[in-house]
Amino acid sequence: MALLDLILLLLLLWLPNNCSGRLWGGHHGGDLIAGRTDTVVEKVIVRHDTIHVRDSVTTNEPNDSIDDAVEDAGGNVDGYMRFSIIWNQNHRSLVDLDAHAKEPTGQEIAFNSHKSPSHTRAGGTLDVDMIRPTRTGVENIYWENAESLPDGNYRFFIVNYDGGRNHDCEAKLKVGNRTFLYRVPSIHKGSPATIATVTIRNHQMENIEQSRYLVN
Repeated sequence: MALLDLILLLLLLWLPNNCSGRLWGGHHGGDLIAGRTDTVVEKVIVRHDTIHVRDSVTTNEPNDSIDDAVEDAGGNVDGYMRFSIIWNQNHRSLVDLDAHAKEPTGQEIAFNSHKSPSHTRAGGTLDVDMIRPTRTGVENIYWENAESLPDGNYRFFIVNYDGGRNHDCEAKLKVGNRTFLYRVPSIHKGSPATIATVTIRNHQMENIEQSRYLVN
């Protein structure tokens, strides 16, 4: 009996080390499960990162209908700084809206400075001026070169000259490679709509003070 007990004891010691992994899956099965879990988690992270990056670089393109209207009217869209307005796109705003810009020199660019066209000492030019258009109205002020701009504040605003009813005037302000869009629900005679004030320093934009009409 002592010999038989010894044989059984040896068999019990031998089986766990050599057969348990084959018979029950043991550590091998556990490694497969862990591997699948790591792979799934990694794929989820990669997919999330891809979505996040795609969302972060997606932006709304500027509304080029303003540029198209300026170009159709013969205006300049390529200057360093430009202020354009558009209105009466629905043909129900028969009104004389005027784009205005006041330079730090004190000179104001508007319809009464438009002389075929005229240029301020800083190079500001109103090259499109419309009066009570029956269809889409547009006006455009631009400065061709940054080098001609004196330091100081440039204020941009819109005036309702004749008091006509209007709604949804849009404006676009471009300074260098920066573009800003605005929407003004209505403008009353005697209450100009201030759009923005740009501070130029060393021939480039140092600061811009935005109005509540900013869209983006």
